[in-house]
Amino acid sequence: MSENWNAVYQDRPYVNKNPYEGVIEFLKLIRERGLHEVLDLGCGDGRHLVYLVREGFCATGMDYSLWGTLRTKEWLTRENLLAELVCAEAACLPWSGERFDAVMSVQVIHHQKITALRRSFAEVKRVLRPGGFFYAVVPHFPPEDWKDGKYIEIEDHTFVPIEGFEQGIPHHFFTEDELVSELSGFKVLEVKEDQRGKFFVLARKKVV
Repeated sequence: MSENWNAVYQDRPYVNKNPYEGVIEFLKLIRERGLHEVLDLGCGDGRHLVYLVREGFCATGMDYSLWGTLRTKEWLTRENLLAELVCAEAACLPWSGERFDAVMSVQVIHHQKITALRRSFAEVKRVLRPGGFFYAVVPHFPPEDWKDGKYIEIEDHTFVPIEGFEQGIPHHFFTEDELVSELSGFKVLEVKEDQRGKFFVLARKKVV
């Protein structure tokens, strides 16, 4: 699947340069708590990682696509900014346990089958410090009018476009109950839905 993502970043210019709605509020929340080490899980071509560094956070970016990390590095270099960048899978994060104060994943972590998704949630929990925060944006089930119907369902709630720039890339769509259930290893603080079919979820690693 990495070839699919490499093609996305090779062929497309930077689409969005401003942070996603909700990210600014999330960063305000963790800043108020004195937290500063943040992992951008699925940093893509740098949209949120660059913003994190500009805002003074100790930021780390991770993406499955080598091309994505290369484009992020180019952006950071242009602005004379520094951040750790790693090409890796969300289901197998290359850090020791309790490494980060917060992890954020904006419209990324759902690009997997459910088995890998569960491993990814477990990995997020593992690399978070006790009481650390997890913020994610994921799509709502069902995928109404999504891709004009040009996709196939490969497992329950998981769909793959059969054409377009995300061709061949899995998209898992959550119900609210499913999302809360899959995050049972966390304390789910808030789940909000917007009018475009996205869930915004804020969770916290439980303190034993």
